[in-house]
Amino acid sequence: MRAGLWICLIFLVPACAPGPVAPPGASVVRSVAKAGAQPPLAQGEARLIVRTFAAEGPEVRGAECLVDAPWFQARATSPAEVLMPAYGGQSPTLSVTCEANGARGQVAVAPRSVLNQGYQSLPAVGVSVNSDGGVGLGLGWYGGGYGAGVPVVGYPEAQVVLQPG
Repeated sequence: MRAGLWICLIFLVPACAPGPVAPPGASVVRSVAKAGAQPPLAQGEARLIVRTFAAEGPEVRGAECLVDAPWFQARATSPAEVLMPAYGGQSPTLSVTCEANGARGQVAVAPRSVLNQGYQSLPAVGVSVNSDGGVGLGLGWYGGGYGAGVPVVGYPEAQVVLQPG
């Protein structure tokens, strides 16, 4: 039975992955609303992975970055995971500017639709443990989640290439 559970988890969990994964040691920061901004109604939380690279080389850790949008901004040290409000179909393009050791880079990161037609029934696994130590396993189809027509927006990883100044 355990082998069957692991097989289910191996095949089902990657299908539910929420997008780019932050590298080990990444800082996690929350965005801050801009004073006087009039944003649309937030529909949850979005995240952006920010990484910086040398012009012709490896990843640069420790670059100071600014993630800027019309209604919020965040300051982070790369690599970073930036948490921000999600505005569905009104999510803005983000400007990401990073600097380290006299080098600077900037990228624009446009939102992309992740799921906009609902989950459309995904396989689901449920595990329960009762007070006597017994374990139950349930298999079924998950049909809930976001409804059809609700834009669910995510951001691809921001890879900022630092050019010597």
